[in-house]
Amino acid sequence: MFRQPPYPLEYKKTSRIHDWNEVTGMGEWMIHASISYDKGRIRKNNEDAFYFNGKHAKLTEMDNGASLADDVSAAGTLWAVCDGMGGQSNGEVASYTAISGMADLQEHLKGRDFETAIQSWVRQANKAVAERADGGGSTLAILYCTDQYVQAAHIGDSRIYRFHQGELTRITRDHSKVEMLMAAGMITEEEARNHPQKNVITRYLGMNGEYICEATVSRKIPLVHSDRYVLCSDGVTDMLSDEEIAAALTKCSNVTDCAELIKEAVFASGARDNLTVIVLELESKDGFSVVSEKCDLYMDRTDDDEPTIENEPDDTDKMKINVQINGTTKCEVVLQGIPARMHLRIRQKTA
Repeated sequence: MFRQPPYPLEYKKTSRIHDWNEVTGMGEWMIHASISYDKGRIRKNNEDAFYFNGKHAKLTEMDNGASLADDVSAAGTLWAVCDGMGGQSNGEVASYTAISGMADLQEHLKGRDFETAIQSWVRQANKAVAERADGGGSTLAILYCTDQYVQAAHIGDSRIYRFHQGELTRITRDHSKVEMLMAAGMITEEEARNHPQKNVITRYLGMNGEYICEATVSRKIPLVHSDRYVLCSDGVTDMLSDEEIAAALTKCSNVTDCAELIKEAVFASGARDNLTVIVLELESKDGFSVVSEKCDLYMDRTDDDEPTIENEPDDTDKMKINVQINGTTKCEVVLQGIPARMHLRIRQKTA
């Protein structure tokens, strides 16, 4: 079952998640991990790249396609998918440049705040990609695990999902034109899938100095026994619906079969682009049970170009706004029939 997150993607408190020891304790956690990647049926080369907790393919190896699997202690692990763009050589170089710096990032993250560290790394990676890829760029979907929680960050339209108690939730929202249109209620999810500009992204590693490139960083999501996470490039999500991804995760008893089944489903649907999918499963070695409450910790949205309403009203069909100029209330604006997510910008006209 797939559950589409509401807009804006904000943290919803639950009655139990505030007590971290109740959820996770301080026990030993393992991650069962698998990855499958391929250039697809049509593309001549593979512009994707991945970071598999210290492992990644060489630039010349991605075209061949392969699968990997590993079982590791969860704390301190780092996983990522990057999707290059900008032509055959530029896209490959862009994604590979991003991946190449992740070993240093993984070491730097130990004992540090994830959001602070990732934003610093993104600034450096953005500059490196811009310098080396000659007009190319790369998306980023990255997941870091500690002994208590996982935390995600992303740029572009590579995605991260959480599969919790049989329910799939997307914890990233694409930095893309169609996602902005869908969030504003201008197009439906089905229309977005077939939109002519569905691959136009609004943020990527390699942006020139005119723009500030920042990752969108998630809340800390507590470790829950048997939870699965999926990281993938748009070569997967352009071919498969979220319901089809959820069905593959439901059907398979282990992550290796999950990754292979997702790849097979992509090929059955045409595999028109490069595809990379990482599937992770958490295991508590000390017997901590699954949390009965849902953990609704979605991505924060604080982007200037895609802002959210921080306090969404209960009545989403009507919202009242008091406009103040220099501390004085000038007028009252009432919006009716508003979408679940919108952006209102009011500027004072000066002489």
